[in-house]
Amino acid sequence: VRLRSNVLSPTMQWLWKVSSTKADQVRLGLGRTYKAPTPRDLIPRRWLVADNSPTSPYFQGDPNLVPELAWGLDLGYEHYAGADVFLGANVYARKIEQVILTIVSQESDGKWVARPVNRGNATVMGLELEAKAKLNKVWTTAPDVDLRAGLGRHVSNVDAVPGPSNRLSRQPPLTASLGVDYRMALAPVTLGGSFNYEKQSLIRTSSTESLKLADKRGLDLYGVWRVGPRFNVRATLSNLLQPIAGQFNAYADGSGSEDRLLELQTHRSVRVSLEFKL
Repeated sequence: VRLRSNVLSPTMQWLWKVSSTKADQVRLGLGRTYKAPTPRDLIPRRWLVADNSPTSPYFQGDPNLVPELAWGLDLGYEHYAGADVFLGANVYARKIEQVILTIVSQESDGKWVARPVNRGNATVMGLELEAKAKLNKVWTTAPDVDLRAGLGRHVSNVDAVPGPSNRLSRQPPLTASLGVDYRMALAPVTLGGSFNYEKQSLIRTSSTESLKLADKRGLDLYGVWRVGPRFNVRATLSNLLQPIAGQFNAYADGSGSEDRLLELQTHRSVRVSLEFKL
């Protein structure tokens, strides 16, 4: 199967320096973007599972899928307190056309099959907050620590899916992050870490299907030892919280309903590497 699609994606960016100090500025962006289907969504073969059911269907791609198209508007405000402190806020809106949805149906042979389809439009809106700072620039007696934090609130509405909770699948409604980097004064060592959180909620993906993903919590720590001007030794500890990764699927129509809960245990990882800079 061969399919070719063409997308025109113009973008426009506008920047306004609020004052001569360049400490405050406003950004405005308007653009048309696209998201191409994944290769798996395009391949028209059936991917089989051992336990075929409405909540565990076969999967079959559609080679006639077209890319999702979106008009987007972004408005952001940025404040710089010197070179080491940054505060930013951004609001955005997207109008998506030809949204790709995965629909489950029962075939004539009795098998349940999930297929991706282009179906209607969707709207997405959100607010994102970001902050970065060197702690000793805010508190003069503090150690040499860099702080960074982010917070996001996202909402969406899919026209082809009846509400409530007819959001885009796998879009977290709330995200948060916090990061710290500490440079030791008595040794050429940098220590740091980051925490990320994604709050999930029930999503209605079609008139008969619902999906709920597990909340995501990630904690990573690292240390870098500068052996020389060109060599670093880096140690990383990842996924220290070991959250349960899972999802809840529900299917209900006039003939009955079925629920499935899948849980997978995640694991910590340790990585040590030697870095050489040319």
